[in-house]
Amino acid sequence: VGALFSRVHDMLTQADAVTRLKGVSGNTSGSNIATDDYSIVADFSNLQQTLKDLADQLCSREIKIVKQVDENGDGTFNEDPNVDFDFNVTVTTSAGDVKWLVPGPTTEASPSTKTVTINGSGESTLRFTGATAGATVSATVTEQAPPTGYEQVGGNCTFTSGQLAAG
Repeated sequence: VGALFSRVHDMLTQADAVTRLKGVSGNTSGSNIATDDYSIVADFSNLQQTLKDLADQLCSREIKIVKQVDENGDGTFNEDPNVDFDFNVTVTTSAGDVKWLVPGPTTEASPSTKTVTINGSGESTLRFTGATAGATVSATVTEQAPPTGYEQVGGNCTFTSGQLAAG
């Protein structure tokens, strides 16, 4: 096994190795598994963490909260950087802890709640996963009371997978 690893290591460190890698996967290098064609880990001691990070990207859930403000009821959404809207996002797992990737990274006991502030018309994205393999994950999004002079008339939430209860 040691000889095989040594040979693979030699093949990947040769000058034309990256050229061959680009030839089979594409030209974009990086650590985002969704957008990059390949990733290079220069220090073998970082390989385990890199693979774990890539797995978190693949297995995590994402919630995007979009807030649109219509100050005068004319159907036009306004940018108002002076008004903050707060949302609570509570994530619950069937086993183990909640691992927050954005904001984060942190690991917290389930259920775990984060408060997201959106300034005027805008959006915020949260990413999370269960810290225990095989755990199911659910999330509840609740808007806190809107600022004086504003009212909640609708909203949308995009959730990548799993269960979502909108509050």
